[in-house]
Amino acid sequence: ARTANPDNIPNAGKVYIYTSGSSGWKQETIGSNQFISASDKVGDDQFGYSVAVNSDGNRIIVGAYNADFGVGIRSGKVYIYNSSSAGWKEEKIGSNQFISASDKVAGDIFGSSVAVNSAGSRIIVGAPGADLASNLLGAGKVYTYYTTSSYVAKPHWDSPGGLDSSVYSIKQSGSDIYIGGQFTKDTGLTETNTYKYFAKYSPEYDAF
Repeated sequence: ARTANPDNIPNAGKVYIYTSGSSGWKQETIGSNQFISASDKVGDDQFGYSVAVNSDGNRIIVGAYNADFGVGIRSGKVYIYNSSSAGWKEEKIGSNQFISASDKVAGDIFGSSVAVNSAGSRIIVGAPGADLASNLLGAGKVYTYYTTSSYVAKPHWDSPGGLDSSVYSIKQSGSDIYIGGQFTKDTGLTETNTYKYFAKYSPEYDAF
């Protein structure tokens, strides 16, 4: 619920968790709330714009693409929540309660799309507003996070004039990562403004 108002903070965002049991679906209580929200929330973060859950259901990845951090507006953040016998807890990453791009700038909207593998050990984050070069404005970047490192992979398709916005959706399947592009262009076609084309990234070839 990215436009929800936790603690009366406009559009800070919330995520609700439901679990299934013998009596059906039940909304979880997290501390004194019925939801999770960013510990450092401010107005218009839009926490919950993207969400991914691992196969065991004990790790939730939440994107706050509109959050500001250090370098200007809308650089974006991603939060990690882990479940244990003590309940859901926001993970601390270094000195922060979130992850952000190492090369972040304003307008990257890091966290617009997120994915996590089955084990919860690899997190993929899309930043569709990120620039690849001065002539590839808004072409987008994909960041991969393990426990100790992160990598950036550049889209392989052509980006004439930039504005590919090529990481609006991300999906993991085994060792492969699928990335959906908005306004992408296949080199053999003249069509633009379509979600039809996808690039496939493989760890063997793209440093994931």
